[in-house]
Amino acid sequence: MENLTVITPVMKQLNERFPKFFEWWDASKIRSLRFREGDIDLIHEMFGKDLLITGIITLLAFTHGDCYPIVTIKEIFDVPEEQVAKIIADLCKRHLVYSEMFLHPEKGLPFYYAEREVLYTLVKDYKLKSLAQIKRLSLQNERPLLIFVSSVMDKDVEDLNDERHAVREGIEALSFATPWLFEDSPASSEPLPDQFLRKVKQSDFFVLIVGKHVTDSVEREFQTAKKCNVRSLVFLKENTERSEKTQSLLKSIDFKYQTFSDKETLRMQVTASLVDEVLRATRRGLSQKES
Repeated sequence: MENLTVITPVMKQLNERFPKFFEWWDASKIRSLRFREGDIDLIHEMFGKDLLITGIITLLAFTHGDCYPIVTIKEIFDVPEEQVAKIIADLCKRHLVYSEMFLHPEKGLPFYYAEREVLYTLVKDYKLKSLAQIKRLSLQNERPLLIFVSSVMDKDVEDLNDERHAVREGIEALSFATPWLFEDSPASSEPLPDQFLRKVKQSDFFVLIVGKHVTDSVEREFQTAKKCNVRSLVFLKENTERSEKTQSLLKSIDFKYQTFSDKETLRMQVTASLVDEVLRATRRGLSQKES
């Protein structure tokens, strides 16, 4: 236990009440997974602030291909099997996937990827709902910043779908910003080039994802943003061989772009870059007002 670092208030409470759970947590090297300690606090909030339920759900979500029959859960949390069974039954009512996985609890509980994905989705949805509430409160008087997301979209040329999704998540993490992506837009009678360029002109920020290639459409969007003084943020995929056209576009950029190695890094970079832009713009405005 001496190597364990208790980071959040809920983790501290769990550590005090269920020492065996934290022995398992530390031994399982949970912190190497994409869940963070802070997400346990969200799980705690989502499931009624019950420490026992929080501990059981977390354990079931992160088993490394092992089976955790009710008797094992009983030993870790030092509670009667009947109470564990009742908690499992309640979980089954909350979510269909839980019901399917707990169908034969006497045979053990095989978990790992599927269950972890379910819980990750639940936590992400909870976060998004919280952000939606903040947005409704903070944007009663002002519209959110519109962020245009540009990249190659033709999968025959280059598949950047995962990267576009990561950028969307990075923007949606901010209460004051809304992404605009072509794939999320409704049907329209407006010609495609007109629609794209109109949205670029209306945007507050232009985010460009660069991989191997740049199409004519992407180049037009970038040049339109530049001409209309739309602030641009460029994110460059690492370890990628660029076409001549892509290299030419990059040479024309006279501001700092950022490289990324994976979609999680890209997501965080987008959020951090937008926050930095807004803070600098706010400080410039305040300085001008004071002078």
